[in-house]
Amino acid sequence: MVEAEDLFQKCDPIVKDLYTALLQKVWAFGPVRVEVKKSSLHVVNHAAFLGIHPKKGYLDINIVSETEIDDTRVVSVEQVSARRFHNRFRLTRITDINAALVSLLRRAYDFL
Repeated sequence: MVEAEDLFQKCDPIVKDLYTALLQKVWAFGPVRVEVKKSSLHVVNHAAFLGIHPKKGYLDINIVSETEIDDTRVVSVEQVSARRFHNRFRLTRITDINAALVSLLRRAYDFL
């Protein structure tokens, strides 16, 4: 069984710091749980609203929304159903977790 810590073993220390900072922001929204998958983590309210993908030197996140997020920081968008989009962001430094990103996360939390 994969544990959350296992996903960060081969990562630079900043990746774990980004994960911790991101979760601190999300926990402030209300009850959430983190589901550990084979190579990622899903943050769940009623459904998964945030996918977290640790990489060697950065953290990729997928924010779930009902429309495509119009933000210059979006790396890619995947429409997974008629009203559900995965908007991928790449976090490389703590300052990437700013008020604008937290606002998008809050909308995703409320959406799902």
